[in-house]
Amino acid sequence: MMNFKALQELNEHLPTMNIRGKKYVMVKDRVAAFRSCCPGGTITTEIVHTDGVTVTMKATVSDDDGKVLASAHAQEKYNSTAINKTSALENCETSAVGRALGLIGIGIDDSFASANEVETAQAQQAAGETWPGPNERISPYDATKLRAFLGDRLDEVLAKYGRHSINEITNVEYSQIVGGWK
Repeated sequence: MMNFKALQELNEHLPTMNIRGKKYVMVKDRVAAFRSCCPGGTITTEIVHTDGVTVTMKATVSDDDGKVLASAHAQEKYNSTAINKTSALENCETSAVGRALGLIGIGIDDSFASANEVETAQAQQAAGETWPGPNERISPYDATKLRAFLGDRLDEVLAKYGRHSINEITNVEYSQIVGGWK
């Protein structure tokens, strides 16, 4: 079982990277540290929600005896970053694992968020960006994906939502279309 002193000693030896002046311990190093101090412990993940717009993951960390030490969630928006264009689910899972390990004190120094979360938030703040709202229109990238997804059913879906063009589809509608289409 880990105690505070053991966690302090463990954290002193974890490699850090500098993200805009803040020390950050990568999730891979947090996982390795957890494995070293709890070789029989487990880290489990599950998809809580995915709808084609966002994905939410949950990570649970348990000790050698199966006692849950912490669980944490993370959410990512598909196509919101270069990483999320191809790997939103994986990025979200890594963030959830990092957060859960952070909750038990592994790798926490200056930053609790994942490296990607920190970098993305800082870049969005610097650019004055905000998270796209549910009633905002989908991005051109999402419109292209949706067009390919719908194929010859595009006109049918546009009529259902009262839209003249695929570029008028909102994020909520996109989620309904992609999540509910069989």
